[in-house]
Amino acid sequence: MICVENISKSFNGRAVLRDVSLEMQEGETLAIIGRSGSGKSVLMKHAIGLLQPDKGRVLVDGIDIGRISYRELRTVRRQFGVLFQGGALFDSMSAFDNVAFPIRTFTDSTEQQVRDRVLRCLDLVNLSDVGTKRPSELSGGMIKRVALARAVALEPRYILYDEPTSGLDPHTSTTINNLIKGLADQLDVTSGER
Repeated sequence: MICVENISKSFNGRAVLRDVSLEMQEGETLAIIGRSGSGKSVLMKHAIGLLQPDKGRVLVDGIDIGRISYRELRTVRRQFGVLFQGGALFDSMSAFDNVAFPIRTFTDSTEQQVRDRVLRCLDLVNLSDVGTKRPSELSGGMIKRVALARAVALEPRYILYDEPTSGLDPHTSTTINNLIKGLADQLDVTSGER
C-alpha cells in the first residue's frame, strides 16, 4: 500500500502541493487528473522518493521513505516500475538494452536470465521483433511500449504512469491503455496514472 499523508511541497516559494493525502490499496488502479502544472508529476516523484516533501510523509508498505537510508530507499524503489511521459529511453541503447538496463543494474542475473526476461517483457507489449532497434528507429507508440516493457522488467508490485498516452494518436492511445489494463491484470500490480 502507498500512503501519502498531508504532504506539501514548494519550489522557489511557489506551493505546488498543499496538504495532499491519498491511499493506494494493493491491486488498485488509481488515476490522478488535473490540469498542467497542478503537481501530478511532483506527487508521483514523492511516491518513489525522488523528491522529499517539505511537510508530511510517504509510506510504502508501512515504511516512511523519507526516514530511511539511500540504500534502503533503493530496495523500496525496486518495487516500482515507472513509465515516464516521454518514455525516457536511452538513445544510445537498443530497445533490448533499454529493457535490460534495470535488470543488469539491480539484480545479479546471468546474461541468459537477462535475455530471457527482456524477451518476455518485449513480448508482453507485443514488440518481440524490435530488440535491435534504437529509439530513433521507433514510432512514438513503440517507444512507450518499450518503456512499458522496461517498467515491468523487475516484476514490480507498483507501476506508476506519467501521462502514458501523451502525444499519441487516438488509436495508439487505446492500444497503450489496453496494454496497461492487461498488464495490471496479468501481472497483478497496483498502478497509478496521472
